Parts: sequence; structure tokens; C-alpha cells
Amino acid sequence: MEAKLTWTELWKRYEKKMVSLERRVMSFSRWTQYVKLHQPNVYLTRTAEDVCDSCVRINIQLARDDLPLEEREHLVLEKRMHLQAAIDQRRFMSGCVKEYIVANAPQQPVPNAIIPNTIDDAPLDPIDDAFPEI
Repeated sequence: MEAKLTWTELWKRYEKKMVSLERRVMSFSRWTQYVKLHQPNVYLTRTAEDVCDSCVRINIQLARDDLPLEEREHLVLEKRMHLQAAIDQRRFMSGCVKEYIVANAPQQPVPNAIIPNTIDDAPLDPIDDAFPEI
């Protein structure tokens, strides 16, 4: 079995094959129900996607075609502020853990990153790319 194979990856392969055969494609949720019913012993890792509720809500609103420009600008600003707050919180927690280690276990090496700032390295969200001037 392939390493890190997820249900999403298998469904994408299924979808590609059905499209090439010009057949109807089942939705991801229906497809997983059938696979799990007929192949109950197959276990794969879950799809690793963790998006917060606020980001999902904002992205859904930004996807509307009839959204006025003023409201769109407000939502983009809200999303940026929300993401910055999450980054600041991770940095604060990393700092607290480092201080605790230094104060209570000085012999223990302190890693550079306790909680990595992965959002800093992530590509911009497609919604943000669509409105770079905002």
C-alpha cells in the first residue's frame, strides 16, 4: 500500500477514471459510503485539512458574485486580521513554553519552534490572490 494514501486521493483517481470513460461520477461522500460498505477492512489516513470555521465562513461569503466591493474589502480585512491573531497566539504560546523550559528545566535544550508558524510559509489563499490590492 502507498504511504500517506488518503480517501481523497483515491476518490480523485476514481473521478479521473470515470471522466475518461465518460461515466457519471459519484460525489466524494457517496463514494466513501460505498467503498466502506463493500471494503470494510480498508483503513486509510484521514485527509489532512484543518480549516477554521471563521475562514470557511469568510471564503463562502467572498465566493458570492453579487457581493458589493465595500463588503468584500471588509471580509478580506477580517480574514487577514483573523489569521494574524492565530499567528500571534502561536508565537505567544511558543514564547511561554520556552520561558517555562528555561525556568524549570534549564538543562533541557530549547527548540527553535515549539509551535511552528506554518501559516507564514503557506501560499496565499486564492481568495486573497483574487484581490491583491485590497
